[in-house]
Amino acid sequence: VRTGVMAEVLPLPKINPVPRSPSYCWGICNIRGNITPVFDLSEKLSGQSEFKPRDTFYVLLQGNTSNQIGIVINRIPKSMQFEHDQIIGQSSYLPDGLNEYVQNVYRQDEEIWHELDVEGLLKAVQA
Repeated sequence: VRTGVMAEVLPLPKINPVPRSPSYCWGICNIRGNITPVFDLSEKLSGQSEFKPRDTFYVLLQGNTSNQIGIVINRIPKSMQFEHDQIIGQSSYLPDGLNEYVQNVYRQDEEIWHELDVEGLLKAVQA
């Protein structure tokens, strides 16, 4: 997530399923009085969830309180800083549906990192 984009990580709250919602929508939860939909992006983008039942889950909250969305994650994100000379262009490691939301791809040591257009991705998930 790009610097300056509002995000918050919380332990996964109680999720209430929504009848007839797609399988990648885990349901809705109450975050400080705001009804928040919670999605599994891995299933939305690839058709298959990457999560295992024994995983510890968190929710990555994006957006403001009136237009908030939760994304299921299974580890706490770490803060990274990249330099312009670490940009390597596009990546072929992502599911097809995700590449259009990648703003930059960086290489740090032997790892590849993707900077996502979170706002655009969230609009697509909610559609």
